[in-house]
Amino acid sequence: MGWFKRAKEAESAGQAGERADLSALLLQGEDMIERLGRAHMSWGLGSADRWDLDQTTGTITWTFADKTATAPAQILGSFSPPLGFVAVGLGQPEHPSGHEPRRPHIP
Repeated sequence: MGWFKRAKEAESAGQAGERADLSALLLQGEDMIERLGRAHMSWGLGSADRWDLDQTTGTITWTFADKTATAPAQILGSFSPPLGFVAVGLGQPEHPSGHEPRRPHIP
């Protein structure tokens, strides 16, 4: 991948190994995104008839003609059109659902 090449710089063995690791990581990431996209399309993601968010239970529900999917949800923020203001809710203890905010899992 040409994005990470530095013009006319000597590369140590360590740098070459890091570059190979980064290239492998990028390829794995692209593959994961592609597989996830295919899975979403096969399931019908984006084609639900409607969706609903229950702020009390912290649950989002997608309704299709032949099925329903439910998952935990977290409100990340709110928007006030008259004020043009976005309030980000991450890290704020006053979460509207009463649940502790979920933290991203980074392996």
